[in-house]
Amino acid sequence: RRRRRRRRRRRVCSMYAPSTSSLGGVSSSKYTQEQLMALEACYEKNNQPSSQDVKELSVETGLTQAQCRAWLQYQRKKRKKHLMEHEREVFRIEIKCLNQRIGSVKEQNDKLHRENQDLRRSFEQLKEYEQELDHATSTLESGKREVLEEAAMTLAGALTKKVEDIAERNFSELSSLKIMTPRSAAAAAAAAGGGG
Repeated sequence: RRRRRRRRRRRVCSMYAPSTSSLGGVSSSKYTQEQLMALEACYEKNNQPSSQDVKELSVETGLTQAQCRAWLQYQRKKRKKHLMEHEREVFRIEIKCLNQRIGSVKEQNDKLHRENQDLRRSFEQLKEYEQELDHATSTLESGKREVLEEAAMTLAGALTKKVEDIAERNFSELSSLKIMTPRSAAAAAAAAGGGG
């Protein structure tokens, strides 16, 4: 029964469906301009009118109720098709925009990945430089220690030599002096008195 009803509806729609020359305009040899205006006004007011509304529309247009229902049903299908096409176009545009955004995000991701790799290489180089700096600092400190020890030894040697030179000079000066003891002083005095 359902299949029979569907077939009948399709036959009615095909019999009374108006031909469309364009998306905006509707023209048909089966309907007059006044009938089309009344049908369109009814459709814009309510695209699924009740039986009473269809009956009144039939009286107003002079068409049968089957013709009015067929025209309204055809218009619903047509507008639904146009709406689906419009939504499909909107979806296509949105998908295109999303693909562009995805491409842009992918490029940014690749750029960030390259920058991250550069930063890692720079960090590794920085660690190598830090290790070399630590090694150079330790070498410099050990070198300073060796230089200080060498300078201390040189200074100690110079001071020792200086002290030795001073001691030797003082010893020679003491050796050249005549040191008089009490006996020698008395003997020298007696000798001087006898001679007088």
